[in-house]
Amino acid sequence: MAAPTPGYSITLRVETKPSSEATAQLSRVVVSAGGALTALDVSESAHDRLVIDLSCDAVDVAHAGQITGAIGALGAFIVRKVSDRTFLLHLGGKVEVTPKVSLRHRDEGP
Repeated sequence: MAAPTPGYSITLRVETKPSSEATAQLSRVVVSAGGALTALDVSESAHDRLVIDLSCDAVDVAHAGQITGAIGALGAFIVRKVSDRTFLLHLGGKVEVTPKVSLRHRDEGP
């Protein structure tokens, strides 16, 4: 299998019951599925649930699906959302292009 790459990076929002082993279980599943864990953040912690945002690199789209399926197959975890990290970077606006030189009309160029 090829090495995971940031070009196929995904972020999963996962919910589970509070447990001292929850983050360790998620880490093991990602690594066992051949993914490269890049971030693991507890985004919400309450007495009845734990919400974890997990980012990892995959080999390709199919591999990202395998990782997501492996986490869902654990039973103790509910995958609430899967996002492409590149897409998440573009939320809230687009990349801006600003000219370095002011143009007076369209025929004028640098």
